[in-house]
Amino acid sequence: MHMNVESIFHPVAIGPLTATNRLIRSATGEAAADLAGLPLAAPMSRIYGDLARGGVGLIIFGHAFVHANGRASARQSGLSADAHAAAWKPLLAALRPLTRAPLVAQLNYAGRQGYFRGAVPAPNDPAAPLPPPGTALNDFTDKQLENLIPAFADAAVRAVAAGFDGVQLHLAHGYLLSECLSAHTNKRSDSWGGPDPANRRRLPLKIVEAVRRKLPADKALLVKLNGSDFLPPDGIEPDEAAETAAQLEAAGVQMIEVSCGMMESGAGLGAARPVHQPEEEAYLLPLATAVAARVHIPVATVGGYKTTPVILRPIGEGLDLVSLSRALVREPDFPAKIQSGRSHEARCISCNKCFGIPEGALRCMVDHPQPIEA
Repeated sequence: MHMNVESIFHPVAIGPLTATNRLIRSATGEAAADLAGLPLAAPMSRIYGDLARGGVGLIIFGHAFVHANGRASARQSGLSADAHAAAWKPLLAALRPLTRAPLVAQLNYAGRQGYFRGAVPAPNDPAAPLPPPGTALNDFTDKQLENLIPAFADAAVRAVAAGFDGVQLHLAHGYLLSECLSAHTNKRSDSWGGPDPANRRRLPLKIVEAVRRKLPADKALLVKLNGSDFLPPDGIEPDEAAETAAQLEAAGVQMIEVSCGMMESGAGLGAARPVHQPEEEAYLLPLATAVAARVHIPVATVGGYKTTPVILRPIGEGLDLVSLSRALVREPDFPAKIQSGRSHEARCISCNKCFGIPEGALRCMVDHPQPIEA
């Protein structure tokens, strides 16, 4: 199907929301919170103000921990306490005049990929509500897994109180709910896992159902899902991911963003691969296409999109949305540049330095090697 640039800028309905165009900002860690997980006003206002003015159609914020024991990094923001929602509220209110794009919070529990001090995670106390940071799924007690359900649901309530238009649950990249879904990581022998995919889907589906019950009808529920772990023979593969997607839709999910990989997949098979020419873009499109074939809700594809002709490709193949991360770190106004004809190729060089910033908040390390905020 022939598509033109105007096709990128058609609105897309996502449950009760409307993405103002087909380009979405994929959640990207900001490293812009204090040690309590409270968002810092100056860097968050810069990051999201630039995105809001830059013309992207939907903004998904960097993952927020739903419990302090599930944080992924020291400077990650949270939605585990009312103080977090109170801190986000004025920041979101200041963004509203700048964009009509929906603002969505991503909720996460890091699991084995969590932030902890020391060489190894602390041993789990079975009597504790949740285990120490860095604990793998297989070491959770039954009750601790049950406790994750209200943790996510309560965080969604706080997201609404803060002013977000919806939430995205992080079921990808090897974090805890991704651990649940994959036979590579889920070695439990009870009803929460093991070889049976139905058991491995049990916790994510329970969380989806609990969050959906807590969200008002005018707030959307999204999911980020691995289309593949790239860890044969027991990692998630597209057929199983597509079946999971169908069940997520039945449970109330209104959009699925398809990604890939875990920490041991390696950079060459992860979600943030180097891209130096158009032929290397869209490297996860087959995964998104497999999911889209099984669901009736919008599906987003992520995977190194930098050039307008390649961005048009998934739209021409029936995908609803194209997710951008690294391209928007360097050029948050890349969507506006495409629409105005000022640019059809992002300036991002795929160095991935924005994913491991040693000091300061999220920024392009090529253009800004030193922190922007003092």
